[in-house]
Amino acid sequence: MSAAPALSAMILPLVQRVRRGEGGLALLCIWFALLRSGELANAVGLAVASCGLLAAMYLYNDVIDSVQDLENPKKNKDLARRFASNRGPWLGLSHALAAVLIGQSWYWGGPEAAGVALTVWIVNVAYSGGLKGVPVADVIVVGLWGALLVAIVESDPQRVALVGAMTMVSHVFQTLDDQKVDAKGGIHTTVVARPQWVPALFCVCCALVAALACLQVATPLLRAATIALAFAPLLLRARLRQPTQAWMATRVAYTLCLGVVVAYRA
Repeated sequence: MSAAPALSAMILPLVQRVRRGEGGLALLCIWFALLRSGELANAVGLAVASCGLLAAMYLYNDVIDSVQDLENPKKNKDLARRFASNRGPWLGLSHALAAVLIGQSWYWGGPEAAGVALTVWIVNVAYSGGLKGVPVADVIVVGLWGALLVAIVESDPQRVALVGAMTMVSHVFQTLDDQKVDAKGGIHTTVVARPQWVPALFCVCCALVAALACLQVATPLLRAATIALAFAPLLLRARLRQPTQAWMATRVAYTLCLGVVVAYRA
């Protein structure tokens, strides 16, 4: 495994997701890092550590899913074949990369940031190792995953919880988009195994987003705005035929919702 192809393959899973409009968590990590009080160097260091760890997690997940990804039209087939033909070294490389980035989190953010980084890596391994195929648990674990990743750079528990709830909604949209591929690969996500639960799950997740957002703003007008934005995915899913379109529109709504919360508390 030469250095240049290995480096390219390490970052490609993240780059491909960003190109598909799925880079929201990376942007949030950068945003929250730059909002931190303190030295700019610390903020940049933690932003790099969190985004790098996200890249390592996507690499790990894509290596685990490489055989199924050969049938996934959204994925790079050449990269999937490369991962599938040599999984052991790629998994080892992802663990080594994660260890370096956890150490970087310690350097720039202290033991607390490193502890959160280690925890999110463990959650990611557990998710790819089996929890992604457990109905409802897959949604909860991904919400925890998103919250912990942002917690590397953001210490406010209410903001962290809000990002986690939004990530849960995003995950339901993603698994709706991947429903056929997951079913063919035997991955029993909530959408695959319990499709009748999806409407209720959407309602619960959106209500959680609304509640967490309302806790962080005090004026009636802003609360009404955050509630409307929080429940936007329900309308978008009903009006837009393709899950991908509703998912992208939801990201816009939730960016506005989070922006209202951050601006109010600034």
